[in-house]
Amino acid sequence: MRLQLPPPSGRMCHAVLPVFIPFAGCPHRCIFCAQDRQTGRQPASIKNILDDLEKTLAERQKQGLKPVELAFYGGTFTAIPKEEQSLCLKTAAKWRERGVVCAVRCSTRPDAVDASRLSTLREWGMELVELGVQSFSDQALDAAQRGYAGEKAREGCRLVLDAGLKLGIQLLPGMPGGTPEAFLEDVEQALRLGPSCMRMYPCLVLEGTRLSALWREGRYTPWTLEACVRVLGQALALAWEKNVPVIRLSLAPEPALERAVLAGPRHPSLGSMIQGEALWLRLEPLLRECPAKSLRLPKHCSGFFAGSRGSLLPRWKELGIDRAALTWIDGDTAYWDE
Repeated sequence: MRLQLPPPSGRMCHAVLPVFIPFAGCPHRCIFCAQDRQTGRQPASIKNILDDLEKTLAERQKQGLKPVELAFYGGTFTAIPKEEQSLCLKTAAKWRERGVVCAVRCSTRPDAVDASRLSTLREWGMELVELGVQSFSDQALDAAQRGYAGEKAREGCRLVLDAGLKLGIQLLPGMPGGTPEAFLEDVEQALRLGPSCMRMYPCLVLEGTRLSALWREGRYTPWTLEACVRVLGQALALAWEKNVPVIRLSLAPEPALERAVLAGPRHPSLGSMIQGEALWLRLEPLLRECPAKSLRLPKHCSGFFAGSRGSLLPRWKELGIDRAALTWIDGDTAYWDE
């Protein structure tokens, strides 16, 4: 028996160089958002950001490093002034011509895209647009004061694909007004839309956000770590089943972020814990149907197979799988003998 597994979360075929533009173009600040703490970057002018980017790319060219993908993150890229957007796109195109940049992507809101703006991005060579959908649930979007409804989120996704661009979908499990059941429905809706990649960022209570005030007043309760691992494990298993890579399962480590976290499912091994849960959920029914004498797994699974502090080992043992029955192999396919 065999089962194809997607590459591990976060593994890309090339390096990605993020270009953070915190809050740029955002129509308002959502109740959970603290982009300055999340990225470790303070708001700055686009000119200064691009000046720093030029220096970084020139140094990469000098060192003969492999081409990178530029990713404009941290704001609403399609809503920044046209002159500034053009500067970003022209800079990316210049360094692409020089072979230092191999691809370009951006993140934006689903209510900040239309056919004209997306056509401009494609004309300048952008390949992928990530939409900060957060949820397709009207209730959750309203509670988080996102400023759009679920249908607008779905429409934004369709517009990206209709423009001939690849689509990335970002979801926010545990956001105000959401439930585990609603989040799993979000994941299923996202997968039906045909994204090239997804991100799932568990909602955290960060100092300085309006959500922190709700939390202090007892009007918002974040998910526990255990619930987060369980539900996101199910979500990741659904994405794996559709062969859609989930390239992020939590916010990237950043000193300013860690200092700002007041509550919520935060753990240095959260991504591995979720991947371990998803691996179990994908293999468990198959191994019960066809018991295995041995199991060969991709090497990239070795970091999360056992779970946090061996928490998954008893479950695997119930299926007759212990460390002696395991072999780590190259590739992305699991094999087992009946």
